Amino acid sequence: MKKVLKSGGWVWLAFGLLGASCGDSSEDQGGAPSDEIPESEYELFASLVRNIDSAERDLELARQTQNKLTIANAQRQLESKTKQLNLIYISEKKYPALTVERWKATVRGADSSMAKLREANLRGAELLDRFKAVGASGQLDAEGNIIQLDCKNITLPKDLVVRIPNCRNLKKLGLASTKFTDEQFDHLLSLTQLTKLDLSYNPIKGSRLSQLVALTELQDLDLSSTQIGDDQVPQFEAIGKVKNKIRLIDIANTKISLTGYERITKAFKQAVVKQP
Repeated sequence: MKKVLKSGGWVWLAFGLLGASCGDSSEDQGGAPSDEIPESEYELFASLVRNIDSAERDLELARQTQNKLTIANAQRQLESKTKQLNLIYISEKKYPALTVERWKATVRGADSSMAKLREANLRGAELLDRFKAVGASGQLDAEGNIIQLDCKNITLPKDLVVRIPNCRNLKKLGLASTKFTDEQFDHLLSLTQLTKLDLSYNPIKGSRLSQLVALTELQDLDLSSTQIGDDQVPQFEAIGKVKNKIRLIDIANTKISLTGYERITKAFKQAVVKQP
């Protein structure tokens, strides 16, 4: 266990909190430099910093009420929390003020890192609740994995689009009319259990269509009312050359010509291809 936590070393702390182990380094053998948080102090110091941050958030909310009494009370709470930390670590323990400020940055950096890590690993019921909060619907299996997700007619915020890969057990995904773009195809590649994908009514031109070859269980692909044209027919053919389970492709109301349709039909002999 390290004896100190360096200011600015919040990445190490984040891994430490997740159970990662690190060997002692040469800098651990000597005394703690003045800009490091002694391990014995971290828990109390971090708690005091979080109390200050909470009081600052409360003050910001109070200001929104424009109620002078509420604002004054919140201001007093913030001043009290700040004085408490300064009393313990500057007045009593005689740490330099600049050192304490560095420690605050260390704690806040570590907390931010952990929050981002938790967000990145969000899945199951908690993630489904996030999607439902913006109007989507979905279903979990017995193990709590998201297996169905329908986001039709919703412009998904970026922080949810990037969480789609977390739904690795997804069977059905509806992204119709979500403003889904070609650049976002990368977020679908880990959905290897997907059997049905609806990308209709989106500004997709099909520049990355061949990436769907990664979806080895895909059976139903809806690309209707998109901007896909004959230039992307070779990408359909590339998917068709690989062993796949696709049985239905909807390309109605696209820019694909009759000749393109015939080539796609030839590439997917076992599939029903709905005409443009």
